Amino acid sequence: MGMFLELSSFWFYVIDLLLVLCFTVLLFLFYRPKFELNNPPFKPFVLLLIIISSFAFRVFEDPIINFKFILSNEKSFLFNEIQYPLNDKIIIFLFFVIFAPFMEELFYRKIILNIFKKSIYAIAFSSILFGAVHLSNGISVFSFFTTVLFGILLCLIFYKFGFFYCFAFHAIYNLLFFLNKYIFPERYYETISQLNYNFYYWSIVFLSILFLIFFVRWIINDKKYAH
Repeated sequence: MGMFLELSSFWFYVIDLLLVLCFTVLLFLFYRPKFELNNPPFKPFVLLLIIISSFAFRVFEDPIINFKFILSNEKSFLFNEIQYPLNDKIIIFLFFVIFAPFMEELFYRKIILNIFKKSIYAIAFSSILFGAVHLSNGISVFSFFTTVLFGILLCLIFYKFGFFYCFAFHAIYNLLFFLNKYIFPERYYETISQLNYNFYYWSIVFLSILFLIFFVRWIINDKKYAH
């Protein structure tokens, strides 16, 4: 199968999720965290902001992840000339977009944050652990920084709106990565090449950062949508 040509990427997530599953069982056995079964009502406006913020975070981290390519003017690492069969794409989609975000949010947010209660230390521990585990996939220190920020944002979303919305944020983010890497790699590369990290590219990045700042301030300060 074509997807196994990228063993370091695919099998990293397989091993990661197996470890997450093992730790989840152990934490249940030793700590037995209590979960609230009453789910907050569905809020379309919040989900819309979650979707937009997922796009914004992906744009924000693009120059950080690709800083080597910006400096060297080389092709982005997301560009992939491998043609994947449809069956492989379906399996990768289900794994990266559905299963992986669900299991990671269940462990890093739902279980860890419930065990350590609502505190800055719980957010720090969950986010740093989340970033450290993803270092095993060969990402750089700069990517570790963005992964920790990603984890912090997910913690805030979890505390404010609940599990569904942090899972939605994570799943949409992974969906964007899946589309860039496996469905439209040429189009992504062509778009980046046309922008060539010019004024318009950095303007989009700057606007994304502004939106993320607004979004974080909103979920921290607004009381209306707290669950």
